[in-house]
Amino acid sequence: MKSLMFVTAAASTLALALPAAAQGWSVSTPEHTGAYGELGYTGTSIHGADQSIIDGRLGWRFNRFIGAEGELGVGVSGGARTFGADTTTPVGVGLKQRYNAAGYVVGYLPLTPRADLFARVGYGAAQYRLDPAGLAQYDAHTNGFRFGGGAQFFVDGQNGIRAQYTRYDIQNLSDAGGYFGGDRSTNEWSVALSHRF
Repeated sequence: MKSLMFVTAAASTLALALPAAAQGWSVSTPEHTGAYGELGYTGTSIHGADQSIIDGRLGWRFNRFIGAEGELGVGVSGGARTFGADTTTPVGVGLKQRYNAAGYVVGYLPLTPRADLFARVGYGAAQYRLDPAGLAQYDAHTNGFRFGGGAQFFVDGQNGIRAQYTRYDIQNLSDAGGYFGGDRSTNEWSVALSHRF
């Protein structure tokens, strides 16, 4: 019942806000369309092993509502998890993302000429280094769809900050050692500095 009341209230608020937002769109043309670049940090957890990633993006905003971007990330720290903890031979496995690369289509909702909400959907790949205790290191490869959204604000029209969430659904996995099993999705949280060229 509380959920229904919350949804009803949210829908009512949205219904009242949309006409005002639509009127504001005519004055919310971004100060810049064209190329932009970003450098940021992403935190995520893969099968319970925390990962830290430094990533960069290059993109192009075509107009108020549509853009495209490419993303490349490099892992800077990883974590570990234990496989078979309930057996007599548990194995500790170190896990670190080596790199990830993806391309996205981005949809924007302009709030002001310097602030946007956005959603993005794309496809990408990643490689992970696995280090099972007492065994040789090896790499696992993944690829799949990615989607998410966030917000950005430009302080001076050219330099700004961006925060976002991305869901990575792994459709294909190459894991010769079999230690990458489990949930084939990750939740990634990112913050970045952005510059419009």
